Amino acid sequence: MPNGRALDGEATYEIVVAGRLDDTWSAWFQGWDVYPLDEDRTMLRGCVLDQAALHGVLASVAELGLVLLSARRVDGGERVISDGRRDTGPCEHGGAAPEQKESER
Repeated sequence: MPNGRALDGEATYEIVVAGRLDDTWSAWFQGWDVYPLDEDRTMLRGCVLDQAALHGVLASVAELGLVLLSARRVDGGERVISDGRRDTGPCEHGGAAPEQKESER
């Protein structure tokens, strides 16, 4: 089992909530990217400096009364770039919408 401190650093996260939000909600979620996945789900994707910052974003989800469907750490700051390849550069958000799994389409 990994030491909790080993995971308490800068990282990219993807959070999926029930409901449809557009990109105007980005400021509410500390500048995270907002991607509608379909009519019933929205993905929030962004970088946090530590676990406390992640809890802040999750608190924003709760304050809006959104239903949290999933939250996952994207290891290595991995992100999808415009041609669909995955980039494991430094933690940053922005760029192309994340690739959807076949089951999410």
